[in-house]
Amino acid sequence: MKAESTRQKKFSKRIQEELSFILMKDFPPPSGTLLSIHGVRTTPDLLLCRIYFSVFPATQSPVLMEEMEARKKEIRNSLAQKIGKLVRRMPELEFRLDDTLEEVDKMEDLFRKIRKEEP
Repeated sequence: MKAESTRQKKFSKRIQEELSFILMKDFPPPSGTLLSIHGVRTTPDLLLCRIYFSVFPATQSPVLMEEMEARKKEIRNSLAQKIGKLVRRMPELEFRLDDTLEEVDKMEDLFRKIRKEEP
């Protein structure tokens, strides 16, 4: 995969900042659920943004993913109000679940089990 240009990185960072604020203010997750945006990757033409996020507790991931997909148009419109003057065309949003933290927890559990089994 080709490395992101400086322009893409700046645009992705701006999208991440604005989207974090929008999701926290206008589309808050259910009580007791934490939603965190880990990164945004943008295509070279700036017409598609892949938003990587994680959810705690992980059991709420499918529910939140479904809700974000259902409200994608509203979220995109809110984002357009914030950055509309910076872009010619508003990028499409693609939400992706970042399960890196879950994988890290699984690995740590395996290492703990291995340590317990060692004499």
